[in-house]
Amino acid sequence: MKIIIDQRMVSRYGKIGKILRWVSIGFLVIALFAVFSPNILTNPTMINVYFGVMIVGVFISSIGNHLTSRYGRSPRPDELLDKALKGLDDKYSIIHYELAIPHLLVGPSGIWSLIPTFVDGTISYDEKKKIWVRKGGSFLNRFLSREALGRPDKELIQNQKDFDKFLKSNSIDKEMKIMCAVILLNKNTVISEKTEEGNILILPFEKAKDKFRKLAKSQIEIHPEILNLLNNLHH
Repeated sequence: MKIIIDQRMVSRYGKIGKILRWVSIGFLVIALFAVFSPNILTNPTMINVYFGVMIVGVFISSIGNHLTSRYGRSPRPDELLDKALKGLDDKYSIIHYELAIPHLLVGPSGIWSLIPTFVDGTISYDEKKKIWVRKGGSFLNRFLSREALGRPDKELIQNQKDFDKFLKSNSIDKEMKIMCAVILLNKNTVISEKTEEGNILILPFEKAKDKFRKLAKSQIEIHPEILNLLNNLHH
């Protein structure tokens, strides 16, 4: 399997995430000094400074943690996807961060938008609401989770629009339907009965490779122009 990744972007955002984490610590230290100031209870300005600095510090910390978990801390989501699909033959390419779609798998099984997630609990499909839902799971993981289950159906619609736009920007007037696979990176996550709906799959980390191998038997055709464009993406 060929791995295509915008390594410069990964390094850049990883560094920014680490810098923001240190900046947020600086803000929280300033807030700590403010709260222990003898004048804080009698000086409204000091109270405003304290809350202002705290809010800014927490906001910067959340951004820093998000960037660090996605781009700065190994194993990163892209590295885990590479590991999950390691062993697929050279007809496959996995593309990270080169397009508006963060992770794209291209090969005999078609073109797939991959959504890695660390959520735990039970994943099931709500037939009435026509959406995938998450139930249960630890409170700590919900609070600290680096990714949420989100709405794969809406993401797929947006991904298709982004992909169509990408083709047009490269003067390719061919149409190509993409599909979506949510890859569960948490071993404690359980899938309740249904694992697919429409063009969306919910796959455990350890079963993703075998699933795409089975799907490849249908040999979904990708137009040579599209295949050549995707396989030659690089920075």
